[in-house]
Amino acid sequence: MIRVRFAPSPTGALHIGGAHTALFNYLFAKRLGGKFILRIEDTDTERSSKEFEENILESLKWLGIEWDEGPYYQSKRLDLYREKANELLKKGIAYECFCTPEELKERREMMVKMGRPPRYDGRCRDLDEDQKRSLREKGLKSVLRIKIPDGKSFLRDAVKGEVSFSNESLGGDMVIMKSDGYPTYNFAVVVDDIDMEITHVIRGDDHLTNTFKQMIIYKAFGKELPQFAHIPLLLGPDKAKLSKRHGAASVLEYRQMGYLSDALFNFLSLLGWTPKEGQDIFSRDELISMFCLAKLNSNPAVFDIKRLEWMNSQYIKNMDDSKLFDLAKPFYDKEGIKVLKDNFTLRAINLGKARAKTLQDLVSGTKYFFVEPELSFEEVKAIKLSNSTLFLLEKFLVLLDNDECNSHIELEKKSREMVASYNQAFKDLVHPLRLIITGMKVGPGLFEIVCALGKDIVKRRVLKFINES
Repeated sequence: MIRVRFAPSPTGALHIGGAHTALFNYLFAKRLGGKFILRIEDTDTERSSKEFEENILESLKWLGIEWDEGPYYQSKRLDLYREKANELLKKGIAYECFCTPEELKERREMMVKMGRPPRYDGRCRDLDEDQKRSLREKGLKSVLRIKIPDGKSFLRDAVKGEVSFSNESLGGDMVIMKSDGYPTYNFAVVVDDIDMEITHVIRGDDHLTNTFKQMIIYKAFGKELPQFAHIPLLLGPDKAKLSKRHGAASVLEYRQMGYLSDALFNFLSLLGWTPKEGQDIFSRDELISMFCLAKLNSNPAVFDIKRLEWMNSQYIKNMDDSKLFDLAKPFYDKEGIKVLKDNFTLRAINLGKARAKTLQDLVSGTKYFFVEPELSFEEVKAIKLSNSTLFLLEKFLVLLDNDECNSHIELEKKSREMVASYNQAFKDLVHPLRLIITGMKVGPGLFEIVCALGKDIVKRRVLKFINES
């Protein structure tokens, strides 16, 4: 059975790049009827926190990336890592190293001065028991290192194809267990992946060097390698690595800004993969059914916030009004706007969703349904400067009194005819009227707004303006 894993460290919120990796693992597992395992790599005790762990779990749940197993915690598996490290120690594949951090630093600096790449020189490889005992008696603590063989390592990657790497570039014999009894990242990952029977490792290509280190550990245990697939990192529009300066960094920040999980799921799926030419909107089931590792692009994908905004607007526009209300309600609450799921509010949402890029846009664009608009002095002054405006507003109220407002098209037609009968410009009615009843200069069709607001609200706002003039 296909088994993949997503293994974040709870040292920060789940960012877009991590979510992208999790999503590709999830799509691959679901496409082939496999299992998606969640593992929390929390052995960095100083930087890991419960807060970040909860953020990661909530982010995945919000995106709809549900795991089949886990979460497993590396901090609860320390005995296993120590057992496996001792196994390699007994086989002579790993050894104790007593070199101090100061000694290692001094040697690295010396190598750099000599024009050589810094690497561990292996001087503790062949210590005998007497030498080790003597070093322990001096109070020196040891780490465990694994022997790095000479030559090259070769990998057939599902995305990058054939890749090779010189073992000499790996920095010499690598530490697998630190002096505090905690495993290093690469060692714990391999022990976990073997124990959890991971068949495919899908992750960012910034892990490629780690992969060659991990391959050596797999071979030390006599285990077959999983299929590796290194996906390109996400870039900003300036082609630099995606970072905070390109926009929101974490998944939940996008939720807070009013993006829909379906839209972000769809958007991230298409970064580095094109399921079907000429189509941008896909359901989750469609994405799962079409996903294929072999079709992933080996070139970096650009994270374009404008494209995400457009995609989000399409999901908002095509969403059922009642469901959209449920998603928008927290945003109304945040603005202090009390709304009920009634016909009036659903009319507002139906009207506002056509122009909204986010749920926050939807709230801003429909606020006038629930809150009396306030005009600035300059806006009021501009309206009053038009001699025909007050006259046309009064005539419009008469027209509105005699119209059932069942059709915004009919209401607009009658309004045009009324204005024309007085030889006035239509703009002298519609521009001030929009501003008075909505407080905005642009928005949905004016007469759609009039019919959605209802005659009573429109008349009250217009009369208030006329009376105050």
